[in-house]
Amino acid sequence: MSHILLIDDDESLRQAITHALQDTCPQWNITPVSTIEEAKSVLHSQDKEGKSIDVVLADVVINNDATAGIEILKLAKKNNMHVEVILVSTHADSTDRKDAYDLGAYSYITMDALDRSFTEKLSSTISDALQHKDKGVTKSSDENTVYATRIHPAIPKTQPHIQKDSQNNFPLRTLNVFLCHSSRDKQSVRELYHRLCDENINPWLDEKSLLPGQDWAQEITKAVRTTDVVIVCLSQSSISQAGYVQREIKYALDIADEQPEGTIFLIPLKLEECDIPERLRRWHWVNYFETGGYDRLMRSLRFRAETLGITIAQERKFSYLDAPPLLKGCTKMTFDPLRAASHLAAKASCAR
Repeated sequence: MSHILLIDDDESLRQAITHALQDTCPQWNITPVSTIEEAKSVLHSQDKEGKSIDVVLADVVINNDATAGIEILKLAKKNNMHVEVILVSTHADSTDRKDAYDLGAYSYITMDALDRSFTEKLSSTISDALQHKDKGVTKSSDENTVYATRIHPAIPKTQPHIQKDSQNNFPLRTLNVFLCHSSRDKQSVRELYHRLCDENINPWLDEKSLLPGQDWAQEITKAVRTTDVVIVCLSQSSISQAGYVQREIKYALDIADEQPEGTIFLIPLKLEECDIPERLRRWHWVNYFETGGYDRLMRSLRFRAETLGITIAQERKFSYLDAPPLLKGCTKMTFDPLRAASHLAAKASCAR
């Protein structure tokens, strides 16, 4: 039985994550705690008694202490505890992520929302961490040592060359993509969002990325300003709809004008056959609804990623078209093979 220490000061989140993980793998023994002191007590006692905590799953910020997660990570590595540490944050902070990998974290996961997609990703990451731990990787007492054999679980292990920082040996950031769309096209855009996630791309979608209480207009403007690529999702309804989507497009156009010549920054994507607005016609668009449309989009995203020093896996993952005949009878509304495959992988790893 594998033992997992869960550290989170939010009781509702702590309970929800505990139940979700136990549903995925009943053999996992989850120990939930709410403070750093409790976590240290568990880690020290298991160290003295010879018991084993296999994975520590910690919130980066605990009880308003922004260094709490890193402190737990330092404790585990400094004392040579044979444990993998996974940090979870509600916001993507490149500095925190860098610090975490510098100190030997197995993974640093951003939680946009506590939904099925996140819990499946979390379960899969824990399963990978347990397998990594079982291989008996040698630990170092030097907290600044970075383990060359460590591979971030969010990056496909079939990828032959994983680009890492030459000094710190941690994976470089993922490609950030902003999904500009009309609310009427939400279902199609959700599907695109999940496909991009499965390519290890970081898409920004309002319902996934915005937190309760945030100024949505300000956050959207910030997201467009800091993104690597804006995908403008077009349909017959969106091009005729007045409102915020038009302001998003206008702002994206302003940012696009600031980009160096030849940069792929704005990609018009047609969800169905429709006219391209005059102001977007200077950019070559992709017909997402046609066979091969998604592959053409990915070629553009890979090209953009390469200019930024980011590697995206070339291998095509399991798709709906690859499903056996029995599964092809399912509709996309009732069966998502990408997410199901991830869930089954976690189950299979747990069973081993």
